[in-house]
Amino acid sequence: MHLAVGGPIDPGLAWERYARPERWSSWARHIDRVDVDGDEPRIRPGLTGHVASGPLRARFRVDAVDEAARTWTWTVRVGPLRLRLAHEVVAATQIGTLQTGTLTRLVIAGPLPVTMAYAPIAAFALQRLVRR
Repeated sequence: MHLAVGGPIDPGLAWERYARPERWSSWARHIDRVDVDGDEPRIRPGLTGHVASGPLRARFRVDAVDEAARTWTWTVRVGPLRLRLAHEVVAATQIGTLQTGTLTRLVIAGPLPVTMAYAPIAAFALQRLVRR
């Protein structure tokens, strides 16, 4: 499943919202809480922890991070279900109106019923990520 959402904020700000797990619940309203293992303030390869959404608690592991390219990938597990989410933040320019901002892309890999159910939730969160 592929998603792409654009908005007016600076790409650096969008990236910082991704890069700091304590900020995730501010734009991803379905996330109630993030607990990382250790004292890491930023995502990095190998970072693990839990995200909570209501009664659901999912284990995660950050698989890859490229700060310069503003990309990162993580795997989220709930019981036997596993999703792999690949994120990208890029600068966007709409030439017709000379607006600049951010385009964020997400690729969700996992069981089709789960990716289909999660896609609208993720799209709403991404809209909040790239808005002021």
